[in-house]
Amino acid sequence: MRMKEKIAHSADGHEGGKMSYGFAALGVMLNTMTGYYSSEMLPFCLEGMAAAQAQRMPFTLFFDWEHMSGYDPECRKSMTSWTLARKADVACVHILVKSKLVAMGVSVANMALGGRTITAYTSRVKFEHALVEACKRR
Repeated sequence: MRMKEKIAHSADGHEGGKMSYGFAALGVMLNTMTGYYSSEMLPFCLEGMAAAQAQRMPFTLFFDWEHMSGYDPECRKSMTSWTLARKADVACVHILVKSKLVAMGVSVANMALGGRTITAYTSRVKFEHALVEACKRR
């Protein structure tokens, strides 16, 4: 899978971060994030989500955020708004998390989306299994 990548340097006392996205199958995006998810990264993330939407309806989003240390609140708000505006076209959002702060943000976003859009994982095995299954359905 070919991945597109963006690196953000440290700012405002936060470490830098690295984000990439690619497509595991038509309409199945995989986004990975390490470090801090700053608002500088937000347009790049939304670009990947829009590219998934353009490929196939309904589309599925996978976020491997196991190594994300934290995020700017603007990122969660904007991603939630973007997803809410396209909720009818989103099959499901899968997010792998390790950080309790990131997990709390995912929970808040899921409530804003009605509680059935996001599936959160703390197990890489289960997350990867869901990714394989989503690809098989395409």
